[in-house]
Amino acid sequence: MKDNLIMVAVDSSEECVPAYRAALRLCDQLGARLCLLHVVERHDLAHVKRAAAWLERHGLTDNDVRTVPGTAWVQIVRQVEDLEPVLLVVGSHGVGGYQPITPGSTAALLIVRSPTPVLVVPSRPASIGRRLTQTTVNPNHGSDDA
Repeated sequence: MKDNLIMVAVDSSEECVPAYRAALRLCDQLGARLCLLHVVERHDLAHVKRAAAWLERHGLTDNDVRTVPGTAWVQIVRQVEDLEPVLLVVGSHGVGGYQPITPGSTAALLIVRSPTPVLVVPSRPASIGRRLTQTTVNPNHGSDDA
């Protein structure tokens, strides 16, 4: 394992911004270096241009980024094996406030196959908190008087 390297794997969607930000915070707190990995599954020129624009919009330079073509989970595992980061950070593209990691999803495959620990960051963490704070408790629940 190479010291002080955290890898964050992203695609060009806005849903992976929370994972990117979480990785940046961890790097700041731990004094680690960040490597951003972008796997391009579609090889059309328009997608590559959108991906490049996303990276530029988020202030990333070529020194920070590895872009590789292929199937996301396969290429992420290969890059983890090559770079040996202490942590892999990925986003979860669940729907709604509750975002389960479904079998066969990239995040689920990485949890099983990555040789390094994986942190999965939900794409919409605030919605979970809102739902929890809106939950009410029945004060009579569990009492014999109910």
